[in-house]
Amino acid sequence: MQCKLVVCVCWPGWMYHTVESLGDSQTRESAAINYLRRSIEVEPTSGQSWYFLGRLESVRKEIDQFTALIVVDGRS
Repeated sequence: MQCKLVVCVCWPGWMYHTVESLGDSQTRESAAINYLRRSIEVEPTSGQSWYFLGRLESVRKEIDQFTALIVVDGRS
């Protein structure tokens, strides 16, 4: 049962991250993180949940670094 719950919580998280028609990027990102963190709470050893959360965090970090680079460079 717990395995099915992880899948039910994990996949909507990844969908919110990838499907643009589900809202603006900030809303989707927040929902994705919430779903993926909930999935990890349910099953802390879920490799898939950790993988998706890591990919999402990686993308967020790259965007933050790019934004900082533009601001520092003065071309905002």
